[in-house]
Amino acid sequence: TEFTPPNGWTGTETIEIAAGDESDAIDTDTLQVEVTEGNTPQRFVNSFEDVEINQGEYLHQHFNLRNYIIDEETNFEVLTINVEEKCGVERDGNFININPASNFNGQCDITIEAEDQQGETATDTFTLTVNEVRQPPVITSRSPETVEANSQYNYFLSIDTDTSITELDIQVTEGPEDMTVSETGTVQWEPKDEDIG
Repeated sequence: TEFTPPNGWTGTETIEIAAGDESDAIDTDTLQVEVTEGNTPQRFVNSFEDVEINQGEYLHQHFNLRNYIIDEETNFEVLTINVEEKCGVERDGNFININPASNFNGQCDITIEAEDQQGETATDTFTLTVNEVRQPPVITSRSPETVEANSQYNYFLSIDTDTSITELDIQVTEGPEDMTVSETGTVQWEPKDEDIG
């Protein structure tokens, strides 16, 4: 015996079953079926879009969770929502902020899971891509202000750079013609008496 209640209907239904043979003997049985409200799990009405940003960028409240997760039977506030917090992704109430560390670049897959009070879960994933941004080199050292004539002038550059100092193009752009700088950042010069001043 099969019984399919109408969609959305709940309550108690009384069912009588009768069985008869060729001699018209009939036996009946009565049963009651209680139809309760079923649980429709929450779902993502929109997929989380992949995110691509450059190093140093910050996206405040980039995703609003209310725009992505719905449960037709449960108030949004009672859902348990877990956001995989890594690579600078963090939950901020009903929002998701994206704030990677300034020195991070690469990709991360971020998973969001929503669970209702019946333990039903739904998940979605987006990919965060942080593009590397090369920072210009900065000379952080200070050169000596005096040097004696006819003595060797040596100045070792200290450079804050994203790459190896040997990959930089280091040049003396203004100064004595015989002043040199090596690829490792050593400035050398031997001033003469005529350079005094």
